[in-house]
Amino acid sequence: MAPANCTDLRIIRVREFINAHNLAPLTQKAYRQDLNYFLKWTAIAWGDVDANVITDFRKHIMLHKFGAKQKVLSDASVRRILGTLRNFFNWMYKSGYVTQDSTNILELPLLPESEAKNLSDDDFKNIYDAIMSSNYPERNMALIAVLRHPLRPGQLSNLHIKDYDGRRLNVRESKHSSKEYICLDDWAKQLLDDYLNWRQSNGEILQNDSPLFLSHSNRNAGEHISYDTVRKLVDKIRKKTGIYFRAQQFRHS
Repeated sequence: MAPANCTDLRIIRVREFINAHNLAPLTQKAYRQDLNYFLKWTAIAWGDVDANVITDFRKHIMLHKFGAKQKVLSDASVRRILGTLRNFFNWMYKSGYVTQDSTNILELPLLPESEAKNLSDDDFKNIYDAIMSSNYPERNMALIAVLRHPLRPGQLSNLHIKDYDGRRLNVRESKHSSKEYICLDDWAKQLLDDYLNWRQSNGEILQNDSPLFLSHSNRNAGEHISYDTVRKLVDKIRKKTGIYFRAQQFRHS
């Protein structure tokens, strides 16, 4: 049995984790509940949690709920709890509270496509957390924010700086197609402005014909992103979060 101060210290870290993020009250409650599954399952100190402990907890939570002899948690609940645990350990590792992130080996169960047509608020939160820990989060957050509007992922590859007037995107299928203006919401405008400012702060001179979204691949660095760029980003987020979704779902959610 672990000493009481060990358990107290674990709870303190959970509180710090929640306070370190700008979370809505309901999201804070959900995070506490998710991490409480782990706290009730074992009294081991955070610094002593290794890959074996994480693997055992994954097996446990996929089968039982606090001693129950049958599976009582849905795949979506299991995925959410494990995703919260992984975000928590990633934060503790970056904060210097643990010397390793043992949740790197954690694989989240994928939801069947039929169960993932509509993205919930929790899904969005986990997706955004995954984007913020990805390469080039400034670009990727702007991408996802823009994809919440009525345009297809492939249309992003044709956009230039001149196609954004600070409020709207001028979307074309080809050089000779008619113009279609898409008004962005305040959140997307802010993220897109932040992304463009980030590029300028890194020494880029933005010109009218510069790509609105840059590729950073070894082969196409500095050119327009391709649909493949969006597809690979979605694949990475799906693998990290366990949430089955397509880029097209953002415009319907």
